[in-house]
Amino acid sequence: MHEGAHIIVAKCFGVKTQELQILPIGGRIKIESNNLPKDKKVIILLAGVAGNVVFALSIGLFLWLLPSAFLWLEGLIIANATVAVLNLIPFGPLDGGQILKTLRRDEQMERLLEKIAKASGDALAREELDSTT
Repeated sequence: MHEGAHIIVAKCFGVKTQELQILPIGGRIKIESNNLPKDKKVIILLAGVAGNVVFALSIGLFLWLLPSAFLWLEGLIIANATVAVLNLIPFGPLDGGQILKTLRRDEQMERLLEKIAKASGDALAREELDSTT
């Protein structure tokens, strides 16, 4: 859903998808973005999050109409909302990090993103250690 939304919006702007990778922890697309204006690139990056939000809201509407499907569909709503929120984190490979890089590409921004990535990695590592002990 998420990567598909990126691809659809990119295609609307006439941008070709060079590569699509589906990984156990998400996905990654590579598009021809060399001469793409910043505003269009940001819209393409936000499309994945928007796709997750629209999908979650659609499932919520379906649940409202058919409450007996709650247990099965609740997980889809939570998963899509989680993917949307996590992708906005300003961390390098995530959409949030790519948006920051697109809007301001310089050494200062690169250093800031590296610090955020290190802090995020440290926090996740501590959380993992806490949960295993």
